[in-house]
Amino acid sequence: MVIRFRLWSDGYGNKAGWYLDDIVVETLGTPGFNVDPLTIAENATPVMPAMVDMTMGNTGDFPTTYAASVIYNETDLLTENFDAGIPGTWTIVNNGNNSVTWADTTGKYGYNFDGTRFAWADGYQNYGPAETLMDDDLITPVIDASAYVGGALQLEFDQAFDADWNPGDTARVYVYDGTSWIMIYESWTDDGLLSWNGNGIHKVYDVSAYANANFQVKFHYIEGSLTSRGQYFAIDNFRIRASMSALGWLTIDGSEYTNGTAMPDADNLPSIIDVNMDATGLAEGTYTADILVTSTDAGNPSTTIPVTMNVVAGSTISGNVTYANTGMTPLNGCLVEFYNDASEMIFSTTTDAAGYYEFSGIIDGNYTIETSVSLPHTGFNIADAFQTRQYLSTGNPALNSLQLLAGDVTWDGFTNIADAFAMRQELAGGSTMWNAPDFVFETQSIIVSGSAVGHSYSGLCSGDINGDGTP
Repeated sequence: MVIRFRLWSDGYGNKAGWYLDDIVVETLGTPGFNVDPLTIAENATPVMPAMVDMTMGNTGDFPTTYAASVIYNETDLLTENFDAGIPGTWTIVNNGNNSVTWADTTGKYGYNFDGTRFAWADGYQNYGPAETLMDDDLITPVIDASAYVGGALQLEFDQAFDADWNPGDTARVYVYDGTSWIMIYESWTDDGLLSWNGNGIHKVYDVSAYANANFQVKFHYIEGSLTSRGQYFAIDNFRIRASMSALGWLTIDGSEYTNGTAMPDADNLPSIIDVNMDATGLAEGTYTADILVTSTDAGNPSTTIPVTMNVVAGSTISGNVTYANTGMTPLNGCLVEFYNDASEMIFSTTTDAAGYYEFSGIIDGNYTIETSVSLPHTGFNIADAFQTRQYLSTGNPALNSLQLLAGDVTWDGFTNIADAFAMRQELAGGSTMWNAPDFVFETQSIIVSGSAVGHSYSGLCSGDINGDGTP
């Protein structure tokens, strides 16, 4: 290591010089980068993704930066960044009535997607009378995707479409299915802009259904006849991805790439990547991919984490919600909320006229159900107040947990003398201490373990501990 100090002076300005003292060279430390877990295998259903926290650890005493990428078993059938212009293999079709058409450029008023050239149809160049129109296509070369019929074909590109404030500007994207052009996108309004605070928008389309030996993509820009000028439709970083397995089901921090800094563990500033496995639209089976993590730690520059997602049908949880009276009256219109073991609500539904609810596609695990309903308060009367006083005085008749919850009209977590007093006030004309909701339900605990779960339960109106109400 060499450290050089250099003083330069023009001989005319400040001639005070430069003073150096107490120069010390210290070792800054070394990182100890690690990833946990080193393998991921989870079950998911088409309605319940699997989620895992992946920790970027550092047992050393110096920070290290990292980058993580999702790696599929896939092939890029075509990529194009237009850095060298629009390739001659791409076709430009000018259907308008002027010479302005698709071209490449370094930027729109100095703005671009990533600092490089891109393709665009610049309607603003075509400033003129309404009868001067653009109607132009940019078409890829033919792509043989026949080997991926029955597999996965994914179209990606960066886009910026700035529609004129007058009506008429249109952006469209088509794919060729071997017989005809199929429109997969159309917009008449702004969709991704190149500006001081925007670098376009990234588009992803599943085009698996259109895989064939003569697959193509067409970008179509129309400067509409109702406008005196157009704006632009710009494209960059085009990509056709192909695989015989699924694509796009695995994300890290919401995309297929993320990066950050792993601080030393002693700093208590953990760096955590959210790994999400989404089985939406996928058939039951096993899907695999890798997460490649690279770091600036020379001792651990690269780590590959195999990821397996098993797509299963999942289990069904169902039952009836009733009122805890002698007739077990069904409760229609109950909001039934389904929570995972992290207290995150993942589903909700409403009971029907029979009080029936159902959740399907549930992965094995521990869950809870919370319930509420908006129905008129009923059932509370002097008999409930008398029974509450008896219970508090003698313990008889005994009250179950739902009755105790209904008796807690002050809603402080206990059924006690304050509740008996609030009941007397309510009967006498109204209580300022009555804070409980109209209907009360206990939290329901559910364990799912590979089979359907039948779970029915009941609620009561607050105060109606003897259950003589009929909602």
